[in-house]
Amino acid sequence: MMEERQKEKKLRVINLGIQMFCDALTEQGVRCTQIKWHPPVKQDAEIEELLDEFL
Repeated sequence: MMEERQKEKKLRVINLGIQMFCDALTEQGVRCTQIKWHPPVKQDAEIEELLDEFL
């Protein structure tokens, strides 16, 4: 009975990585959402101050 319930559940994935991974899952019938995210860039304190002034 437990196996029947698990078969009814469909896998859904949120991917923060490589687009190819999401594409491969989609090709296999898995519902996958690709999130475009990049880790923040750590800047030198002087550069951060200059960017703050311009932005």
